[in-house]
Amino acid sequence: NSYQPNPSGSRCSSSIFVLSLRSEAMIAEASARDSSVEWIVGDIDRLPFEDGEFDRVSARHMLYYVDDLHSALREIARVTALAGLFMATTNAARSTPLIHDLYLDLLRAFGLPPKQHAAGEFHTENARASLQAVWPHVEETILDNAFVFTSPEPIVRYVATLLPSVEGTDAEMRGEMVAWLEAEAASRLRVLGGTWRDPKVVGLYRCFHNG
Repeated sequence: NSYQPNPSGSRCSSSIFVLSLRSEAMIAEASARDSSVEWIVGDIDRLPFEDGEFDRVSARHMLYYVDDLHSALREIARVTALAGLFMATTNAARSTPLIHDLYLDLLRAFGLPPKQHAAGEFHTENARASLQAVWPHVEETILDNAFVFTSPEPIVRYVATLLPSVEGTDAEMRGEMVAWLEAEAASRLRVLGGTWRDPKVVGLYRCFHNG
């Protein structure tokens, strides 16, 4: 999440980025890359901020990772000023089906349990209703787009970003998994005639306390 303070509040004017309690390493890396903002480790179910402290809050492609969505949305609404704006983005439940199938086949090839990626319990099919349970005013914009690849390298890089979160793997196994991906992505791309087109539907949501 990112937060832009309410000028009438006690925070300085820099943006504040909050990640989960399990993300100390990500916070350290982010702080090293950009020291112009304040980086905070926090729990979205118990945000370490005052009521109405921020004019702008955004949750970009992260709410599908939250265990208790309703609780998280209530916390975000709590720290957003009455005249403020909350912005969220998410994917469709079955976005990028070709990449999704490649990822699941990779896990099966290495004897790992299937694991869903980037849809979770918050997706375009239910996002509006979930948000309206907390926010009185919700605006929805749906972008119907696609990933288009003509070489296997970006496909491999995309799926490889999911590997660090897979339990039961180490650096050596992940290296073997990347090698499997390279061969498999190239093979599937050839079957598709050299163009990999993967539908990707994204929802953009603007939420207000007051209309």
